[in-house]
Amino acid sequence: DPVMTQQTLNFTCPILQTRMSDKGELRPMSAAHLPGHTPRCVFSHKGIHSWLVGSRRSQCPVCKTPTTFSTLKECKSTARQIRSSAHAADDDMPDATPVD
Repeated sequence: DPVMTQQTLNFTCPILQTRMSDKGELRPMSAAHLPGHTPRCVFSHKGIHSWLVGSRRSQCPVCKTPTTFSTLKECKSTARQIRSSAHAADDDMPDATPVD
């Protein structure tokens, strides 16, 4: 039987289809702490604000549970994972060598 040994982390906002960042307008916001939502209910601040406030929608775009912007929380664990992945990517890059 196949066994899952790795999990791929996805830091793309499902609304904007843009990579989230650990701070600023693309920082992760979550509804996962609310009843009816799943751990996949994580969005960029900009994306979920435009979804709920700008478009006057009242449902989570992932699970369709009723949601308001004021009930969302910053998703600090996802922000830490984004920061860690950025540092890991920096470690994988070769050091730049000055060109004369």
